[in-house]
Amino acid sequence: MSAINRSFQRIKPAFNRLVMLCASLTLILSVVTLFDDLHRMLELLSHFKTQYLLASLVFLILGISLRSITLCLAMVVSITINGYLIAPYFFQDNQPVKSKIIFTLKLLHSNVYTANTHHDALIALIQHEAPDIFVVQEVNEIWLNQLDMLTDIYPHQVKVPRSDNFGIALFSKWPFVSKQIAYWGNTNVPSIESTFNVNGHLFHLLATHPLPPINNEYFNARNNQLYAVARRAAEITAPKIVVGDLNITMWSSNYKTLTQQAGLRNSRFGFGTVPTWPTHFKPLMIPIDHILVSAHFTVKQLRAGGNIGSDHLPLIAEFELKQPSE
Repeated sequence: MSAINRSFQRIKPAFNRLVMLCASLTLILSVVTLFDDLHRMLELLSHFKTQYLLASLVFLILGISLRSITLCLAMVVSITINGYLIAPYFFQDNQPVKSKIIFTLKLLHSNVYTANTHHDALIALIQHEAPDIFVVQEVNEIWLNQLDMLTDIYPHQVKVPRSDNFGIALFSKWPFVSKQIAYWGNTNVPSIESTFNVNGHLFHLLATHPLPPINNEYFNARNNQLYAVARRAAEITAPKIVVGDLNITMWSSNYKTLTQQAGLRNSRFGFGTVPTWPTHFKPLMIPIDHILVSAHFTVKQLRAGGNIGSDHLPLIAEFELKQPSE
């Protein structure tokens, strides 16, 4: 037996125990995060379903190589749980509607990160993508001064600069029917509600950025804001879109409450989970930026934009509003 084989045989028991420990932790996290409504920390851990799925696949392969039936069965359970929650986002849920297109809409959203100085990267992306509307979050006066160069193309604007990572702005090629700065929930965090008339049809756009759930106070404040957005969206019977860094993923029970109460669906369906944050550590990226739409819209495309120097990737979506056939 070679020296390498002897060394491996010595460490093999410890390696097997480490594999079993990590696999057990993966399974436990996959199961307990199904009950994320019980505690804030469980919700935070629920955001990493994709990572749990990938880890389970790795441990399944190791289980096969180690000929451990227990490990393989445990990982099959974990893969089933996480796969069930992730798989729907890879299948399109739009029902084909044979009718004329009323209008098409291209929307870009970007949390720019206030301290980010790569203004040119975002401006180049907007010029390349040419969205009809774009929403930027975490903007301060410096950012808005830089974006002024786009005013000729996007003359219709709502701007609320702040220095505390909660500035927000909306830029549009289309004129507003109405626009207002809203403060949903119990915090002094601004959101934007706007209405547009395109080809004789109204649609509403709500842009919001709740607090990150870093402690119980912020967790409750985020939920209150999301629920207030849901109530406002539920009052709107016309086509509607909610966009923003919502500081939550699709696997949270609070997210599900938001979409169910608001009558919205995620534009990710059919395009994958599209993680957006944090860009500085890709293995842990999760989808916390969202574009939610009412059933009036057909989602033609949803994708992340390139890195603009922020800790978030931009989101770019294309929609069609069709006249239903009678």
